[in-house]
Amino acid sequence: MRHLLITPKPLSALVTLVLVCIALLWSGAPNAMLFFGKKASYHLSPEINGVITLHGKPVGHVEVTRTLDSNQFKQPYVDTAITDSQGKFSFPEKEIEDKKPSEMTTVVRSQNLEVEYSGKKYLLWFMSIPTIRPVDVVKEKLHFLECDLDNAEEYFDFHDAQFSAMPFTAVSICRWKDN
Repeated sequence: MRHLLITPKPLSALVTLVLVCIALLWSGAPNAMLFFGKKASYHLSPEINGVITLHGKPVGHVEVTRTLDSNQFKQPYVDTAITDSQGKFSFPEKEIEDKKPSEMTTVVRSQNLEVEYSGKKYLLWFMSIPTIRPVDVVKEKLHFLECDLDNAEEYFDFHDAQFSAMPFTAVSICRWKDN
């Protein structure tokens, strides 16, 4: 029977490496995760502000659901907001850090806003965005949405100077003031 003999040198080197990794993670060192794989910051959504109305009158105290997803995630990110008595709602900007995709991967993220009112679901906003970077034109449109539940869903194409080769398309019942 052959026995594996571990000499003190390799064992102490392994113990030292493990201790260094633990110390880096414990300290919160910004580059600690480089030992375990690169991270990327994903911009999922800019800040969103809006108002919901029906026939021009505010729809208060209804729940608005925001669903943010990406082909890189196992589960979508979902949060909610309740409209105030004037029908206003808001969501904060949302970014996360996760494993960096390979250079061969196209990252697609989506933003979805819905509300249910009187037993009917309304799509306030839906957009797929093929980048993890913020898009100025999307930020501008979501700065203040005017969502009348009487409006029909429409497709809108937006152009952004940073991404001149591609238009961004949204489906929405909301409208906005162009700057």
